[in-house]
Order: sequence, then structure tokens, then C-alpha cells
Amino acid sequence: MSFENFDNSDSIKIDSFKDNGFDEFKIPNFTSVEEEYDTLLHGVGLRDISYNSIIKLKGNDTLSFLQRVSTNDLSRLGILKHKSTLFTNGKGRLIDRTNLLSLNEAHYLICSIDAAPLVNRWISRYIITEDIHTEPSNEFRVFEILGPQAESFMTLIFGKNANDLTDENILRLQLDSFFVHILKLRTEQNCYRYEIIVDTDFGDLLLSKLLSENSIFSLKRIGFLAYNNFRIEKGIPQYPEEINDQYNPHELNLMQHVSSSKGCYIGQEVIARLETYDKVQRKLCVVSTAKTNNSSAPIELYSVDKEEAGTITSITDSISKNEKVGLALIRKNACVENGILFNKDKNEYKIIEL
Repeated sequence: MSFENFDNSDSIKIDSFKDNGFDEFKIPNFTSVEEEYDTLLHGVGLRDISYNSIIKLKGNDTLSFLQRVSTNDLSRLGILKHKSTLFTNGKGRLIDRTNLLSLNEAHYLICSIDAAPLVNRWISRYIITEDIHTEPSNEFRVFEILGPQAESFMTLIFGKNANDLTDENILRLQLDSFFVHILKLRTEQNCYRYEIIVDTDFGDLLLSKLLSENSIFSLKRIGFLAYNNFRIEKGIPQYPEEINDQYNPHELNLMQHVSSSKGCYIGQEVIARLETYDKVQRKLCVVSTAKTNNSSAPIELYSVDKEEAGTITSITDSISKNEKVGLALIRKNACVENGILFNKDKNEYKIIEL
């Protein structure tokens, strides 16, 4: 399997990999949507995110190259370390949010669902003479553990070893007859989620092991509908709805993935100037509207004076309330908590969280 050649345009067509057999992130729900949503708020959620969006990178120049073209400081990324980093274009707008893993034999970029071909073409655009080889990887299954009881659940499964996890290290542990790699990642809400990475051949064994440990914790598998509702209510941007070449890291609250001290990277001058001169134009907000409003994203929003105010990029029926909730990029001068905006049909949209 190989990536298509990059077309040298600044606007990149989004392609997907061929079916890889792991489409569970697309399953609407495993039990009831309400139960899964409640689990994300109060228990332990388990998501199988084993999509084919992992890029394997090998070659002596891999780390120094990624240091030059992505936003975070990767210069000290040693073996069994990981770090999030963004890829942005020359205008400082987003290609994707990724996590770079340094394992013994190679580096791996975990990209957003379906985004790996896009990221690879962007990377390939800047490889000239560097010693780097990239290819899509089907080597791993990836399971996400999240929710307020996630940390205690990880301690139950992996014992005191789980306490050795930091924001940057990767634990390689033996579980029964196979090995896993474990990552601890800080979310936009300043809490943690975990990723457990296992060789594809042992994915089903790991899944069975995790599901068998549900006597103490409220553990449930999480489908698309519950997670999408959760991430919209929590203001979590997602590719390609929010993470795309229309928006920059400032607007999507992703500046924790950007180093302000490492020096140049693609888009660095624009991103730095936006902050220095207070030129950030939009802000990611959570909005709500009546459940009877059948509009689907994207939805253009206007002020009471009929001036353009922003765009709703994701919207769904709220599981907990009799309304719809959405994520919107709103112009800063229109960002007022509990403020009211309108679509072209004069339906009301309330800003409920900034």
C-alpha cells in the first residue's frame, strides 16, 4: 500500500484509506446512547479507534525534519516518548492534529481518522534530500480509555506501573502473553485520557481483557453518537469539521500543541503574529438551539444587525437536554455568553459556553 503523490496545491483533497477492517469508531452505539453518554460523564469509556490513520516514518532525518515542519518542539523526543504536534500550512491554518510516537525501530504519527493521506502528502511536499521513508501502518490496534474513572481503571489493569505514566513517556508492558504500549494524554479540558496500543494480532485479546474488568467500574464501549455528543458539549474540535485549513490553532484552543520558543516551522510567522498583535478573529464556542430546528452543519450565523458572526461546524441532538448542541467558530466581537445569533431562516442560536 502506498500514498498518492501530492498535487502541490495549498488546498488538499481529503482522501481515505481503503477498508482496513477496523470501523468500530463508526458504530452508532453498542448499548444505548444514553448509557454510553452517562458513562463518559461518570464512568470509564472504551473506544476502539483502530482506524488506518497511522503513518510510519523511518530514516535518520525523521526527527529533525518533523521539528522543522510541525509546531511543537520534538528535538528531545527519545525512545518510548510521545508528543502532540500540529501541521499547519503557510497561512498558519490547520492540516491536522497528530501525536508522534518514538518506538524502538521507527517513529509513528497517529493522525485523525482518515487524515493520514492528507498529512503524508503535506510531509512529502517538503522532503527533498532528507533520509525519510513514510508508509501507512496497519501494525497496531489502538484503544482509548476516557472518563472520570479512567485513571483508577488503568491502575486496576496495569497495577502501579500506570502511576509511572507522564504526559510524554510511553510504557511498554507485558499483559498476559503479549505486550502493549500505553500513553497518557492531556485533553483540551485539562484532564487525561489514555491510549493502549497493541500489535494487531493481539487486538481482540486485549479488548476481551479490558471488557472483562467491569465488575468494579462502570465500563462501557462507546459508539459514535455518544462520543460525538460528548465532544461537542466539551468543545473538542475534530477533523475535518473543525480541524481543517479554514482555521488556525488560536481559534480552536490548540495552542498547547505549539511551541513558542523552538523557532521556525511552517506557518510560524502567521501564528506568532496573530498572538503578538491580538489579531485572532474567531473563537470556538458551544451553542444550542431548539430541537425542532432541522438545520445541519455547516450553518452560517448572523447578529441581530444581520452582520456575519460565524459558522456552526458540528451539530447534534443533545442526549441530556431537549435541544441541539453545536460547535461554532464565532467572531470575537460577537462572542458573548448567553448571546443570541441567528441563521438565515432567523432561527435562534444561543452561545452557552465560550
